[in-house]
Amino acid sequence: MGTTTMAFVLVVFAVGQLVAARPGSAAMARARRHARRIDLELSGEQADMVARRLGMRARVGALGSLVGVFAVWVPGAVWGIGPYADASASVRSAAGDEASFVGPIAAAVAFFVGQSVGSAAVAWSEVLRPTRSPGPRVARASRPGFGDYVAPLERVGSWVVVAAAAVFVLVLLALRGPVGLPTLPVGLVVAVVAAPVLAVALQEWLGARLVAAPQAADSPTALAWDDAMRAVTLRDVVTVTLVIGVAGPFALLGTLSDALTGGWPANPAIGVVDALFVALLVALTVTAIVSTALAPWRHFRRRLWPIEAPA
Repeated sequence: MGTTTMAFVLVVFAVGQLVAARPGSAAMARARRHARRIDLELSGEQADMVARRLGMRARVGALGSLVGVFAVWVPGAVWGIGPYADASASVRSAAGDEASFVGPIAAAVAFFVGQSVGSAAVAWSEVLRPTRSPGPRVARASRPGFGDYVAPLERVGSWVVVAAAAVFVLVLLALRGPVGLPTLPVGLVVAVVAAPVLAVALQEWLGARLVAAPQAADSPTALAWDDAMRAVTLRDVVTVTLVIGVAGPFALLGTLSDALTGGWPANPAIGVVDALFVALLVALTVTAIVSTALAPWRHFRRRLWPIEAPA
């Protein structure tokens, strides 16, 4: 799939998300689905607040996806720069689109990063500027930490991808001689190693700020929903780190694949690149299945509200 085709598919998907997140009954349905997922009561003014906040996050996230995809596609399509322009004429299809892996991977990464950054930015603004009620407020005796809102699999996973990206680069460098891998672009190598490090550092800083922000709630249910919104926010922030960390190895493999010629087994480097690509996909699939089975979206309930949903 070429970059143009991938960009078109992602744009259609983002527009669909934007339509699905429109205010009104669709936003309320989204809020009620989330309430069922985390097993938390939703009624009255609380329902309107949750629907508004989740709807705004979804809309800005969809807009972020569109911005991300166009930021990758437009420079290559219009000015001939960026990942869209990476493929040479020898690998272009008869339809005029490129057969490079780099462009589609960059478009997909830009989609998910844009979505996560957009929704996290809205949520961060909401958490740091809470709506204070005029009456008495409910508080807890101790302040929750980052680990109370984000499951270890996700938070620790964000740290692991930082180390994994660096290890992956070292593996590719070690295989250059034995299998004849092409030389890796220095700028891309530095970005693959440094970007996850910067992302996880920003993640921890933002997480500390969010957790330290005051909570304005006038009932146990309102406090539980404030925790729920914080959990969504912090998981969005962690998602940005995970996407950036995972994207680097795929970008390296895509770049190597574009530079290789011939076929396997005549060129053993092709088999190595393909095997690494499949191994990454399998690892991501297994991780996604395990994560879904553990229901990380309910982690904050298990840590902060382990009893029946407050009434």
